[in-house]
Amino acid sequence: SQSSETYSAQTRRLIYFDADIVILGDLADIFDMDMEGKPCAAVPYCHQKMAKYINFNVLKSLPYLGDTEEIDPGSCIANRGLLLIDVKVWSSLKLTESIELWLERYRAADGELWVNGMSQPPWLLAMNGNYMRLNADWNCNSLGRHSMDPTEAAQLRKMGFEEEHLTSLRVETTTWGLVPYVVTCSSTAKLLHYNGAMKPWLLDSDTVQVPVCTMPKSLLEYKFNWVQEVDILGTTYTFVTCSEIWALFLADDLLYSEPVNNTAEGAEELEKLADAKTWANKINADREKRQKDREWREKQLAERRKKLAGGYYIGQTIQAAHDISVRGKVVVRKNCEGVVQGPSLNHPTERLNVLFKERRDKKTRSINVLPFEVKPGEDKDKDD
Repeated sequence: SQSSETYSAQTRRLIYFDADIVILGDLADIFDMDMEGKPCAAVPYCHQKMAKYINFNVLKSLPYLGDTEEIDPGSCIANRGLLLIDVKVWSSLKLTESIELWLERYRAADGELWVNGMSQPPWLLAMNGNYMRLNADWNCNSLGRHSMDPTEAAQLRKMGFEEEHLTSLRVETTTWGLVPYVVTCSSTAKLLHYNGAMKPWLLDSDTVQVPVCTMPKSLLEYKFNWVQEVDILGTTYTFVTCSEIWALFLADDLLYSEPVNNTAEGAEELEKLADAKTWANKINADREKRQKDREWREKQLAERRKKLAGGYYIGQTIQAAHDISVRGKVVVRKNCEGVVQGPSLNHPTERLNVLFKERRDKKTRSINVLPFEVKPGEDKDKDD
């Protein structure tokens, strides 16, 4: 075809990307790799098989197609969100022409030759497994999918994910699997692929059930709005929403650029830009609010840890060092536990305000005490 002829004379290799990806790795790592004579390289995805995409009953009804009789319904598919192409080998095998031929066969078939997509199936048929396998880190996919099917859910449970873990991630068990999708490959991923209907730019900011991702190790320095840790068989996984990872890479200068003409197309572009600006402003406002909330929490924590009279701090567990009396009457017995509430309002540098678990007069009010009247609480885990 014209496309293969255009590139064969001047280009050694090509890298194709879907538009819904985020690149975290160095593409030079794969660009010059040994492709072992294969026409292309991609990441296999064995959670889905060829039978999910190809209607083999229709395929068998087609006239004799040579090697297609060897297509295995149970073989793994490959996800071509990233596709590395050796132009010379690709052209020599006439793979572009083969893909176009499969499109012609699709149009001519009596039934639906393939389902679940229009661009992936003809490529899968034309390749029929003849591609170099890339490491899974180069296409961590399903970040935009609404749910996991039963097979994928079973794989997740085999890793050790139980109902309590899924609940903490806002994931529900349904008759058709799990909702939303749980992505575990993202922590080490070099490419994130948001394939699926829940594209991050289409989600409402208030949507709760969105795909969740293990936090990429390359993004640990960033502060995320929603973070959840789960312990699976002794390993701690830190999850964030996949859509928030996408939001980190938004280019404000592109969102705020203006169209250069006053045509109808320009007006339509203006409307799209207005929507984009609204979304960008909402993200920025949410980010500022999260930062203020974080600063407030840090300030509150610092206040709690501020040393009070006697070196105590707010929230610390203490015990009465001896019987404590108020107006000549014992109200707290020795060794009764309590919690430091803060400094005394009237004598903040000299006294502590303490709420004891039990008062002899049955009152529930806190008491102002001198530091020597209490002692740090004993370590409950310490052996007697």
